[in-house]
Amino acid sequence: MHFPEKVSEDHHYLIAALNKIVSMEGVYRGIVREGGSERGPKLASWTADLKDQMKGLNNNMRKHLCEEESMYPTAMRDQVSEREWRAMEHRIMQRGSLKEHRNVLPHLLECMAKWAGQEEVAKLEAKIPWPVRYQLNRSWRPAYRKYTKELVRSMELDTDPQLLPPTGCCGFVS
Repeated sequence: MHFPEKVSEDHHYLIAALNKIVSMEGVYRGIVREGGSERGPKLASWTADLKDQMKGLNNNMRKHLCEEESMYPTAMRDQVSEREWRAMEHRIMQRGSLKEHRNVLPHLLECMAKWAGQEEVAKLEAKIPWPVRYQLNRSWRPAYRKYTKELVRSMELDTDPQLLPPTGCCGFVS
């Protein structure tokens, strides 16, 4: 199996972008420790830089994941039999922890809908064990839409996020 060199190059860029964002924590801590009258403007500048870095990472990561999701499954299907493919899908679904599924499935399914269409997403969702599918539809996907997508939207529009307060059992604030 041969994949375009761009995929590998993307990984180097994305890792560098992640490392840049991680390093920004040290800058933030330095500004806070330093204090003084310059702290406000420095924090404003740092925040603007962080937003720019996050926007760039988000846009490039989305493009990259959509490219990979459109390329790898097709290439893998050409290399394995239908039986092997189904066995691999089953192992992937069974192997992940609930926390991994909660963090990955909503975003993965949204990207998949863009490159494969909603019909393919429905086929994949039908293969997900019902307790996981229940959690996906009742909890994980709504939380993803309320929080993760809202944070991304706010970065893209350069506005404050409009997050709803977290709720506990039966909709009561916890």
